[in-house]
Parts: sequence; C-alpha cells; structure tokens
Amino acid sequence: AAHSLYITDEVVEENETSDFKDIYVSILKNTKKHRGGIKVGHFLLADKTYASPLGDFDKSKVIGYVACFNPHDDSPIHVSLNNEQLPFLTDYEYDNSCHSDITYDKEEDDFDGYKHTYDIANADDYSANLFKAVDHCINYSTEGTNKGDWYLGATGEMIAIAKNLIFINAAIMIVGIGEKFK
Repeated sequence: AAHSLYITDEVVEENETSDFKDIYVSILKNTKKHRGGIKVGHFLLADKTYASPLGDFDKSKVIGYVACFNPHDDSPIHVSLNNEQLPFLTDYEYDNSCHSDITYDKEEDDFDGYKHTYDIANADDYSANLFKAVDHCINYSTEGTNKGDWYLGATGEMIAIAKNLIFINAAIMIVGIGEKFK
C-alpha cells in the first residue's frame, strides 16, 4: 500500500518502505522551536515528556502529539492518538442553554476549547446522550492522564492544527503509530 503526504495542493507519493524522515527534517529545519525545543509533530508520552519522531523512544508510551501552540501563552496543544468521530449535538432541534460565554471577534483567536468543553458539560441541562463528543472528551483518559484532562478543540485550535497537518502527518508516518489527521 502507498502512503500519501499532502503538501498544499501537491501530493508526494511514497511506497510503504520509503522513509519520511528527509521530508520531515527539511520541513522542520526553519520552524520555530518552542519551550524546551518542542516542535509540532513531537509526540507526548505518558510521563508527560516529549519525543521527536526522529528519536528513539518507546512507542507504546505515546498518548498524543503536539499539533500546534497556543499563540496567547506558547503552550503546546496536544491531540490524542485515539481519533473518534462523534457528533457534537445529536438533536439539532434541542433548545438548550449549554454553551460557553466566551465570544471572539475572530474565530482564529479562540483557543479556549477546554473552557468551552467544560462550560457545556457543567450546564444544568447538559445531556451526555445529546453531546456525545463532549461526553467522550470529558471521560477520556490514557496512561498518564485522567478524566477531565482532554477537551474538544476550539475554532482557533482547529485552524492552527489544520495549518500544521504536513508536520503532524509526516511525524505519524515516520513513527508508524496513530492515524493521519484529516
């Protein structure tokens, strides 16, 4: 089977025995290093340390990867290796007060996914059956994390992640764990 790596509108086709290390290294050569040298595409391990996809580490300890950085405080934003596709709201006719009170002029500035997720989960009329994606996130845990550590990304976080798909998918292909982010 062949893997595809998307770079803007171009597709680089590689067979499964090819190595994405050269592509990853060339892409990351001039990218900004963040706290402790962490970069987009680095893996989050269960002990809360980070590993470069080019390094030697125990793949069984990977719980997520760095997908982007919060521009407000430069903190890494992690995505779980376990991707679920669940509806945010299963009954769109439901008239509810489950919402977060944060408003933004620009969606790109919204990096408060944690607050939004838990504002919804803590609302008086919250229902796990109606908000399946929220319920999954607030109950999700991995080795090294607990229920309540994970959340749905806000619009700014999703936009930033989308801008970094090349780094994320190259890292995933190098290491061979997790699913490519689409």
